[in-house]
Amino acid sequence: MSSKLQELYQYFYKHLKAKYSPRQIEYFWRTWKEDVYDTSEDLQQSPQHAQSQIDKLIQAMLSDYPIEYYTGYTFFRGMKLKIDERALIPRPETEELVEYAIQHIANHFGKDQSLRILDIGTGSGCIALALKSAFPNASVYAVDVDEAPLSLAAENAALCDLAIQCIADDICTPRSNTLRAMQWDVLISNPPYVLRSEIREMSSSAVRYEPPKALFVRGDNPLYFYRCIERYAQRHLQPNGLLFLECSAFHADKVNAYFTERQWTTELIDDLAGKPRILLCHKNNAESPTSIG
Repeated sequence: MSSKLQELYQYFYKHLKAKYSPRQIEYFWRTWKEDVYDTSEDLQQSPQHAQSQIDKLIQAMLSDYPIEYYTGYTFFRGMKLKIDERALIPRPETEELVEYAIQHIANHFGKDQSLRILDIGTGSGCIALALKSAFPNASVYAVDVDEAPLSLAAENAALCDLAIQCIADDICTPRSNTLRAMQWDVLISNPPYVLRSEIREMSSSAVRYEPPKALFVRGDNPLYFYRCIERYAQRHLQPNGLLFLECSAFHADKVNAYFTERQWTTELIDDLAGKPRILLCHKNNAESPTSIG
């Protein structure tokens, strides 16, 4: 690192050290410098401009603005995705959901089947795109109630050169011909599951900047969207189909109980932090999916 660049980093570190850990500051710096802004080149051509860019980044970080929104991208299972305030920033827990789903789908159906997969509440499209990448022969559909996240999902599909079908619809009251007519091999969802009463458990960054519709459940009822998904799955999931759900660690047991009461066979899996997070469901009249341990 040149002496000028070192000075700039020290300036950056000094202004953020009271709020963030050294590791977080290093991550912000590296993400911004290496992938977004060529600081070294700008220092040679216009030191004042480089300084102003650093000042803008510092102000954004001090106001809790997500670094992913600031840079305009994030990574999900190795895919570089565009991200902005139209959609929730993909979380590591959702990567775990997708990894688990991919393994189970491959074991249950095989890798090369022409599956029909629906991602419910797609947001940035990260789940749908990861599944399309893993299962190229599958027909993958992504549904969201709002056009804004769907437009972002479509942009990411083009960016990743992956073909998915985006549908504007509400899983609780489906109106599109596709949702009303289709039978699916796989349903998967990371629905809004945070209660308003749980805001104190969340980062101020998420509360202030991420879309509330993607975070907070309707009616402050932790089962709201899971009830909609269960009702839809009863009619539209194939008898041997698989349903994967991401759940709040606070309410995963309630979601699991809700499905078992309605005659689903379920498996509740902990995330890497040891919290109940992923729910696998299949219909009781179907053969159980092969366990992968």
